[in-house]
Amino acid sequence: MSGARLALTLCVTKAREGSEADLDALEHMFQQLKFESTVKKDPTAQQFQEELEKFQETIDSRKDPVSCAFVVLMAHGEEGVLEGEDGKFVKLDNLFEALNNKNCQALRAKPKVYIVQACRGGFIAYRHDQKGSYFIQTLTDVFTNQKGPILMLLTEVTRRMAQAELVQEGKPRKANPEIQSTLRKRLYLQ
Repeated sequence: MSGARLALTLCVTKAREGSEADLDALEHMFQQLKFESTVKKDPTAQQFQEELEKFQETIDSRKDPVSCAFVVLMAHGEEGVLEGEDGKFVKLDNLFEALNNKNCQALRAKPKVYIVQACRGGFIAYRHDQKGSYFIQTLTDVFTNQKGPILMLLTEVTRRMAQAELVQEGKPRKANPEIQSTLRKRLYLQ
């Protein structure tokens, strides 16, 4: 992790109360972890794709080496898609392809972390109107206050969310994030 650390956050804030609190928490986390962070608010479905492609071009055109890329995507969603500010949908798989080894030479064999905070059809991503989403708030707390490999930190996020009883619309709820990994080595963000 001796090279540049770059982060991109794409967040639909309209009709997603609490999103600003999530953006603030993420910005604090990225500062703590020494990431160069870019934030784009209220992208359309097409702009989600365009912003990731711009991010890929920025990474590939840098003179200094990049050691890690971190992408946070926050919006309403359904299974496998995100809803842009314009009400149209973009496929998550298309967004993930922008930084793969084929399309982003500078990140070949380098860690690419995607965090997606969105509903997935019947699976709800709970969000507090003022405090932000339970997932992003838990994630940023763990990532800024604990040390260890990222998979251990993500397991702690899952543990905390499983223990918490979230209250949404006056009813107790449980929520667990899904973690997928293709890491071949331990990744330390600190």
